[in-house]
Amino acid sequence: AQYNATVAAATAEVGRGAARASASAAAAAAAAGVLRALYPAEADSIAALVADDRDYLARFETARGFDVAAGAALGERAAAAVLARAATDRTDLVWTG
Repeated sequence: AQYNATVAAATAEVGRGAARASASAAAAAAAAGVLRALYPAEADSIAALVADDRDYLARFETARGFDVAAGAALGERAAAAVLARAATDRTDLVWTG
């Protein structure tokens, strides 16, 4: 239910005539956002992979360009939410037995 509400909100942001946000673009952007945080030294390589993916989607997927942009925006928000949660989930605590 939370996913569907998030997708609906993202779709509404791109305009009334929009189909749906690209799930592929959302997944790529979400993964890239988290991977950039985990591996900052690889940020340029990750950005290049995401750019290639967006280019592919824009040319070959049935989704139109704004669908890819909406998916990417949704994925970036998902990555931000994951990183915010990770910052407060206490998994950095040392086990004291």
